Amino acid sequence: MALEALGSALSAAAAALAPIAAVLSAIAAALSWLQQLHPALALAALLFLGYAAYRAFRFLGHLIACAIGFALIPLLASWLGLAPTPTLSGLLAAATFGVLFFIIYSIVIGELRFLSWLLSPFRKEKAKPEKPAE
Repeated sequence: MALEALGSALSAAAAALAPIAAVLSAIAAALSWLQQLHPALALAALLFLGYAAYRAFRFLGHLIACAIGFALIPLLASWLGLAPTPTLSGLLAAATFGVLFFIIYSIVIGELRFLSWLLSPFRKEKAKPEKPAE
């Protein structure tokens, strides 16, 4: 009986690790492809991938910080006596709202930056004020 429980636990663990194994095999395939490139091109690809990973982890860090900040709002309101004791579902709802807020904020800011870049050739240059002659 104990062996059957151990076998079922191991099969459940193997099923849980299957997505990780798929990711690791994809990384191995990408690295084997990267070895076939010219060294300068491989360096450029690694620099690009490093920058993309930096941006992705930075985004995730901001996303987590926003979720934690929004989850603290019900706790702060309860501590100040403005709301009843928060429940776990209330905290998760506030954190989810924070995640959605941050994603929408990121999309809007990205679109505004893109539009600003797109319309930059049509901007009029600001005239510099002339210094009065002494």
